[in-house]
Amino acid sequence: MANFRGRGSARYFSILPAFLFLALLSALPLFNLFALSFAEVSWSGGQSTWTWVGLNNYLALGSDALFKAGILNTVILVGVATTAQVTIGLMLALACSRVGRRSRIYRTLFLLPILIPGIIIGAIWRLMYNYQFGVVNQIIDLVGLGPVDWLGSSSLALMSVIIVDIWHWTPFSFLLLLAAVEALPRDVSEAAQIDGASKWTEFRRISLPLLWPAIFTTFVFRAIIAFKVFDEVYLLTGGGPGTATEVISFTIYQRFFTQDNPGYGSAMSVTVIFIIAAVIAVAMTRQRSRSQ
Repeated sequence: MANFRGRGSARYFSILPAFLFLALLSALPLFNLFALSFAEVSWSGGQSTWTWVGLNNYLALGSDALFKAGILNTVILVGVATTAQVTIGLMLALACSRVGRRSRIYRTLFLLPILIPGIIIGAIWRLMYNYQFGVVNQIIDLVGLGPVDWLGSSSLALMSVIIVDIWHWTPFSFLLLLAAVEALPRDVSEAAQIDGASKWTEFRRISLPLLWPAIFTTFVFRAIIAFKVFDEVYLLTGGGPGTATEVISFTIYQRFFTQDNPGYGSAMSVTVIFIIAAVIAVAMTRQRSRSQ
């Protein structure tokens, strides 16, 4: 037992330098961001001057309609896109695990979208959504629906961005869930089928409960990434029309660089960090209580 504990301690000490290095890399920018959120920055002759404003930046968030729109649109995007990605990813993983030798071909095809940089995906889909010559409008024109202004309509723009995000990031969910599906014990499923259980019953009563931890983890990871969506919105709509696709990362970008207000942008960033941390904490607590 003592020897085992000694080996365990040695493992922790071996990763301690890397952990401290990563913690230092994260702590310094976060500390600077937190300090900047309590200041107003002015520029003169290429030099910045910080003026302490206390909680003014945070108090201003409560009356900022653009910040509220960014949070709301981001929550909608994260909820819809992440749910769709995990659902589609699970379906693809289940299908891919049952096709035998051809699964390698399907895996490669399913993973292609995630290999393309977001900046390129935004440019491609912007052309596909084009009102006059976009391939999407050409397809729906074949059934007589006529052209649709996908990115210029306030009622369709956000959903158009969500569709692009689903297409881009579903392979991420597929990859994580495929590993979980392939790790399922085959003997349990075979025993259920021998007992006369249908495939749907076997999936609902056996496979799905076993896959739930992986589904939950995938959902949380993907939601965190989706909360930071920027490049697709920047290229497709620029946050418009109006505030229809104004996501919080784009709002922060505008405050920092377009409006040259890094103090207020830092307050937004810190608020978003706390929101994400709170959501993760609640989700992990519920998952822990469910597993117990």
